[in-house]
Amino acid sequence: MFIRSTLIAGAALIAAASAPAHANTQEEVELCLAALSQEAPDAKFSFKRKSGGALAKLKFEMVSADGEKKSVVCKVRKGEVEELDMDA
Repeated sequence: MFIRSTLIAGAALIAAASAPAHANTQEEVELCLAALSQEAPDAKFSFKRKSGGALAKLKFEMVSADGEKKSVVCKVRKGEVEELDMDA
């Protein structure tokens, strides 16, 4: 019984520890989407992946109004967009 309780508590702790990382990624995606929509208001963006540590690099696919697709990189540090690379 003790082992089962310990395993359940451990699983809950791991789940709680991983939640903020996902929430942080979601916040960064939302920041980037807001900045990208100001640069290209008629385009549609889809999030592809995140890399980096303190300087997070989020990669998006942009589909312009005329159907052209290209990759876009948004760099975020401490909750602020530092750079948009629309020519990635």
